[in-house]
Amino acid sequence: MKYLAIDSDVELAEREAAAWKSEMNFDMVRVDTMTEGIEKLKQGSFMYVGINSDVVDFLPLLGLMRKVTNTPIFIATSSYTHEKQAVALSKGADMYGEFRDTSGNIESVMANIEAHTRKNKTLLDVAVCRDVIVTESNEVYVSGKPVRIHRKEVDVLRLLMDKRGIHVTSTQILSEVWKDDVTAGEDLVWRTVDRLRSELAKVSDIKYIVQERNMGYMFAV
Repeated sequence: MKYLAIDSDVELAEREAAAWKSEMNFDMVRVDTMTEGIEKLKQGSFMYVGINSDVVDFLPLLGLMRKVTNTPIFIATSSYTHEKQAVALSKGADMYGEFRDTSGNIESVMANIEAHTRKNKTLLDVAVCRDVIVTESNEVYVSGKPVRIHRKEVDVLRLLMDKRGIHVTSTQILSEVWKDDVTAGEDLVWRTVDRLRSELAKVSDIKYIVQERNMGYMFAV
């Protein structure tokens, strides 16, 4: 996975890139200007766009950038004001805020990516909940670590993430994932979820998927 940094402060960008690579396994693609950024967005997919407003004049082309991509756009500054935030958001940014320490920045950006993807389902078909990411090519990452699971397990995971905090019955899962396959039954759902939880447990101690008798399965909030 990769993100686009529009930042002519190379040293700062490289520090951020190292942190994102270490914590989330995101690779950075850096450009100096908004024009270069728009070209990159037209050529490929990114999890998000990060703009350093202290060194990049983003406003003239922000509206155009918004028109060419659904990718969330986050702008960081050391001179935050409510007025600047209002202008940035009105032009198409999804977040405008002050520079924070690296861990805080990653946490904030990931929370906003999740909010953006839940609101805009067309965004690269990416699902994000907590630190679990399912990409448009059905790759699964937990805290930046890849998780190797089968396609039906990915489909179940997507469904539970989409209905985060809500119990989903085996019947609902069969209907959404296996659709018209009359050979599929509740035992297949159980085995699939069990394998899915087992694979997630290999990379994280967090119990993402919980089960309640007579209620179904739920991606925990």
